[in-house]
Amino acid sequence: MIAFPLKRGDRVEGVYLMNFMGQVNFSQDQLDSFEGLSILFLAFMNNTREESSKKDHSRYKDIERRYREEIESMQQQLVLSGKLSSLGALASGVAHEIRNPLTIVKMLVDELSKDLKGSEYGEDLSVIHTEINRIAEIINQFLDFARPKDLTVIKGNINTLIRETMNFLDIELRKSKIKMELNLYSTLPTILCDHNQIKQVFINVILNASNAIQGAEEPNGWIRIKTTVQLKESKKFVKIVFEDNGPGISDKIIDHLFEPFITTREQGLGLGLSITYRIIENHGGTIEAQNRMDGGARFVILLPVEPA
Repeated sequence: MIAFPLKRGDRVEGVYLMNFMGQVNFSQDQLDSFEGLSILFLAFMNNTREESSKKDHSRYKDIERRYREEIESMQQQLVLSGKLSSLGALASGVAHEIRNPLTIVKMLVDELSKDLKGSEYGEDLSVIHTEINRIAEIINQFLDFARPKDLTVIKGNINTLIRETMNFLDIELRKSKIKMELNLYSTLPTILCDHNQIKQVFINVILNASNAIQGAEEPNGWIRIKTTVQLKESKKFVKIVFEDNGPGISDKIIDHLFEPFITTREQGLGLGLSITYRIIENHGGTIEAQNRMDGGARFVILLPVEPA
């Protein structure tokens, strides 16, 4: 729990409390933001006392509602960040405990494969070898989640990164027969970002949409990507919107979509969107998932034009 006094001069008129589940470590910037909100609340309280008409009361109620929504959103982001950090440490420990004995098993299977080459056990050993590689790939995904790579930021244009991602996924998307539609803002400003990590975000979101469309057996599936510029709290952001006409996101998981191990796919680990969330967060941006009114899902990413 965090408490900020609501002071006017030397007089304390109230206390602004924020309660969080579990232990969360706050940066100085986050604490400064909370303190700023407490000042706004005090101004709201003072103005409410001075203004008594129904019109003004309604206006202040709207201000209060917007502040509450902003605080709740901030709380959710902080709690999720804490969960990702804790689960990252756990995943790293588990991955290392599995990787060491698995390496020994793989070496023994390799030796047996050489000794029993051409024998009746050759095919069985090949299956074992394939499954060991699959487990190793899962371990690598755990480690990618547990130990985020350091950012290597350089200037880049998001439109260019989207086109490079599309080229990379070209065969996969043509095979799925999903139509891609691009609406890219022509004068998009450049931003500082890690090109490879941002492209990984785009790959994760696009493949997530593609898998949902194919799972629903949608015959005329499409994915739309739109870029534009958005001003938020007097700061400029590049906005990237991904939309699809798949089945949308289940109400049961939409509020937990970016948490680890949340997936609707039988073969999925549920780490892709958690890694995506962390990459965007490390860039000082935000990502939100929504359901479209006319069906399908929408992912909205904001990346700051100036570094956070």
